[in-house]
Amino acid sequence: MDTRRDDDIRIPHDEAQDIVDVLRHYAEHSDDSEWAWQAENLAQNLARRLPSRQPAGD
Repeated sequence: MDTRRDDDIRIPHDEAQDIVDVLRHYAEHSDDSEWAWQAENLAQNLARRLPSRQPAGD
C-alpha cells in the first residue's frame, strides 16, 4: 500500500484566482463576521501562494 501523501492541490492559476475572488466577495458581503473573517483569511493565504503572473512573451 502506498502511504505517500501529496498535500498540494494543483489547479490552474486562473481557477485559483477565481477562488480567491469568490472568497473575498463573500467576506465583503457576509452578515456573519466569523465566516467573513475565515473567508478573508483563506483568500489571503491562497493569494500568497499564487505565483506572480508574467506578461505573455517575457
